[in-house]
Amino acid sequence: VPAGVQPPPAGDARGKPPPKPAALPPPGVRRYLTSIRELLEFAPSAEGAPSRTVLEPLPARSRVLHCHDMKGGYNRDADEGYLECFGGWGRIDVFVYFAHNRVSMPPACWVSGCHRHGVPCLGTLITEGGATDENVALLADPAASAERLAALCVAFGFDGWLLNIEAPLPPELLPALLEFVQLLTICCKQAVGDHALVLYYDALDARTGTVRYQNALTDANQAFFDA
Repeated sequence: VPAGVQPPPAGDARGKPPPKPAALPPPGVRRYLTSIRELLEFAPSAEGAPSRTVLEPLPARSRVLHCHDMKGGYNRDADEGYLECFGGWGRIDVFVYFAHNRVSMPPACWVSGCHRHGVPCLGTLITEGGATDENVALLADPAASAERLAALCVAFGFDGWLLNIEAPLPPELLPALLEFVQLLTICCKQAVGDHALVLYYDALDARTGTVRYQNALTDANQAFFDA
C-alpha cells in the first residue's frame, strides 16, 4: 500500500470480503507512476504543494549518495521503519528514493527527513530490461517529459531525479536523450532552485545506445555527464 493510502478494511463480521481498491489511487496520494504515458497524462498542481526548501550547495569534495532500495518501496518497512532506524545523515550528501516503478517520487516522510538534515532528496525515473518502447515514448517530446518531471518535484516537494535509463536506445534517439537530460536539469533548477540535482546512472554507451556499464568517466558516457 503506498504511503498515505489507507488499506481496505479486513471485512465485516459476516465475512463479506472488503471492496477492491481502485486501480489508480488519486494522483494527490499515490507517489509513483507506472508508465511514460501516465507521466505525460499526469497533471501535478503546485497548489497545496509543500513550501520550497532551499538547501546549501553540495560540498566541494568526494560525495556520498545513499540509494534507498528496499522491498519495492511505499510500505511501512521501506519508509517509516527504515527512516526511524537510519542514522547515517552525517555521512551522506544526497539521498535517492529508488524503486522499480517507471517514476518514483519520494514519500513525504523521506522528503521531510532529508530536508531536516540538509540533504537533497531525489526521485527515480527508470527504464530497464525490455522497456525500449518506454524510452521512445519518453523522448518523443523531450521538453514535455522534462517539464512534467520538474512539475512533480514542485508538487511533492523534492529536489530532482536519478535517471536510470537502463534499456537499450536506438542510436538515432541518442541526441534526444542528451537534450532531455539537459532540459530536465534546466527545468528542475528553474522550478526547485539552484540546489536541484539531476544525476545520470552509468548504463548506456553514448555512442551506440547499448547497455554497457563503464564504472568510470569515459568516452562512452562523457556526453551524459556533460549534459
